[in-house]
Amino acid sequence: MNKIEARTSYFASSAILLSIALLIIVNYLALRHYKRFDLTQSEIYTLSQETKNVISKLKKPLNIYVFTVQRDDALLGMVKELLSRYEALNPKLVKVEYIDPTLELKKAEKLMQELNLAQAEVVIFKMGNDSRVVSFSELAEYEFSPIGAREIKSFKGELEFTRAILELIEEKKPKILFTEGHGELSLDITKQELALLQNFLSKGNFSMESWNPLGKEEVPPDTDLIIIASPKNAFTEQELAMLDKYLHSGGRILVLLDPALGETQQLKEQKLVDWLAAKNVKVGKDIVVDPSTALPFFGAAVIFSNNFGDHAIVKALKETKSAVLLPLVRSVTGGENATNLIMTTEEGWGEVNLENLESVEKDENDLEGPVTLAIISEISVEKQKSDKQQKEKEGKVGYLAVFGDSDFLTDEYLGQAGNATLVHNLFNFLVQREISLGIAPKDPKLKKLSLTPTELNTIRWIIMGLLPSIALVAGVYITWRRRR
Repeated sequence: MNKIEARTSYFASSAILLSIALLIIVNYLALRHYKRFDLTQSEIYTLSQETKNVISKLKKPLNIYVFTVQRDDALLGMVKELLSRYEALNPKLVKVEYIDPTLELKKAEKLMQELNLAQAEVVIFKMGNDSRVVSFSELAEYEFSPIGAREIKSFKGELEFTRAILELIEEKKPKILFTEGHGELSLDITKQELALLQNFLSKGNFSMESWNPLGKEEVPPDTDLIIIASPKNAFTEQELAMLDKYLHSGGRILVLLDPALGETQQLKEQKLVDWLAAKNVKVGKDIVVDPSTALPFFGAAVIFSNNFGDHAIVKALKETKSAVLLPLVRSVTGGENATNLIMTTEEGWGEVNLENLESVEKDENDLEGPVTLAIISEISVEKQKSDKQQKEKEGKVGYLAVFGDSDFLTDEYLGQAGNATLVHNLFNFLVQREISLGIAPKDPKLKKLSLTPTELNTIRWIIMGLLPSIALVAGVYITWRRRR
């Protein structure tokens, strides 16, 4: 072996050893500093800080079973990738397993009997003896292309998965009372007013019940939220005094007041309106219109708004540029301790002439836009009678949220636009479960490349023929050069 060959052999060996060492270092660093990247346009696999907070609270092992037939499917691919991100957050406690009922029949049957499953195509979250089931049908909303193909419009995987995990780690269900006895919207499922809301909230691990405050001396203990949903009859002074005491003790109240059409209805709601006014919340005797956001087949009084304030309740809607649909809404104005949640555009106004609603026009008597449609106000906690009660209330604050519409959470409109996200975040904030706020459905923005058979054949020959040929020619040329 001459000097040139020896030197070439030395450099080649050194390069190989250096490459091996570099690979070892890169793999070691990758294990010590694990990092995932999400290159999708809408970052559908990037977990929110809220999800990271939930996973950080895990103290027991969480087993996730994906119960489905393995197939080449866009939704299943999204589920797999997203769940791998959950597992990566806490690999010691979070384990994901895929069960194909067609391949693992005995295991599938045992799991179905154990969890009383009536169907496949579900994701099961199990912690100890408790479990939550999320159906694949809940994970996405679809739309149809002009040729009839079904495509994913929004992916709700993180929202549903994190909600299921949160239910497992919570020790207490938030208690929500819906007032009754004043013609409010009813929880009675036969009336089909709030049936979808009940189903929606039950998945969020809320406890809901109707409550008539008439004749009661105080709000039931452990009540996290009171909802007054579109009352048609008057509240008594005694009822309002009890609500006032609850609110100033750190309670949370949500008031949904639809426009009062006619003097009779305005008279019936006057005591409640006055009670709100004492909290620096003014409810307008108007109907808000906004021609600039009018939708086809809807009038200008149906507000389609994506104009949100700066608050945790509407943060996710604002960041994803989503909108909410509020049919027939009145104005709501808050004081200095209030935060505006939803507004119209500058072209909207509050129409005060309620006698002629067939043809409305803006005039000098109307409320100028942008008009506020919903607010939330902080209520200071009053000094308690005993030192023990005072210590319990330290650091607490009451919240009063007021919306000029109730339809957005009814069966007819809950599924419209971003209403479900608004309701989810509104209720979670008011029951002090802020850890689950800010998770909104995401648009996958899937990009498809359509190629003709000729174009596919061209790509195939480039990959299978041209590229190997170039490598072969290059190898022959290098060999020939070395032998010269």
